[in-house]
Amino acid sequence: MPMPQHNVYYAQSPELEDNNRRAILRIILWIIVVLGLILCGLNLHHGSVTVAWLEFGVVLFCSVFLYNLKRTSKLKLWIATLLMLVFVVVLYGMQIRALSAGSYYWVLVMPPLSLLLLGLHWGSWLSLLFGIGGMMQMLYTQSTQLPQFNLSLSNNALFSYLTIWAVSHVYEYKRSYVVQQLQKLASVDPLTGLYNRRQLTAVFEHCFTAHRQSGYPFGMLLLDVDHFKNINDVYGHDVGDQMLTHLACLMKANRRHDDWVFRVGGEEFCLLVAQSDKSQLRQMAERLRLDVEQHPGIYDGQQCPVTVSIGIATWPEDGSTFASLYQQADRRLYQAKNSGRNTVVA
Repeated sequence: MPMPQHNVYYAQSPELEDNNRRAILRIILWIIVVLGLILCGLNLHHGSVTVAWLEFGVVLFCSVFLYNLKRTSKLKLWIATLLMLVFVVVLYGMQIRALSAGSYYWVLVMPPLSLLLLGLHWGSWLSLLFGIGGMMQMLYTQSTQLPQFNLSLSNNALFSYLTIWAVSHVYEYKRSYVVQQLQKLASVDPLTGLYNRRQLTAVFEHCFTAHRQSGYPFGMLLLDVDHFKNINDVYGHDVGDQMLTHLACLMKANRRHDDWVFRVGGEEFCLLVAQSDKSQLRQMAERLRLDVEQHPGIYDGQQCPVTVSIGIATWPEDGSTFASLYQQADRRLYQAKNSGRNTVVA
């Protein structure tokens, strides 16, 4: 069963991206509806009936889009269709107005709008196609409707479009990078580099969806450092932090490719173990407990021994939701603590 890569999972948040796009789209669609109705009325007043009907068609499409905005699962298809409709109106306006300044200016709106609504990949390609279409329309209109070919007009139009396309591309790239870094900061524990409690719930939902389809169980291991307060008191908080980092390295070394490691509290860690039954989880927990016991941290030339207690819960037997599974693993962790520590309770 394929799982997302650990080093890029925080960057993949389609639900968040879609929610952001829907919020922006709601504003843009209302603007297009209001502006389209105004332009439709003005074009009817000036006798441009065809343009008015095209603009009214865009308004109708935007109205239907607004109605379906919250529930549609094909958001990018709707967006691409909207941009194509707007571009057709722009091209027709360029044709009938013989490249008046007002008709060409609308072409320059396409790159930032495409990149904003479709993202870096699809927005870049679609806006590039819009630029090619706009230039072809300009050359055709010059050759058929203007008395002579204006090379300066074509050069200026091409330069201005490429400039706006490049600036929009750079802006969207930087925006995507900043969003990715913010998501990383919000999802990763800064001390150990492990995922944090916030990301644990998101990854659990992913595992829940994947394993519900396959029907195969997966497990949760909750791990707590024994007598961690004593480590801080005897060796100092700096050594305590190094101990947590050392423990995080041991946990990452013991996990498989499809498993996930989290720091969920001060000295409390969690492992989500994919496709594992009770006996496999027990073996992994015992192996991890023994590895921690046999590899004490070494700080300033002296050893700092450490042990851990581990509680195990299995989905779906011990809980079908995140809260119930975590509660069961936490209960067994405290049983391990009360049983003398340095032990595993399944």
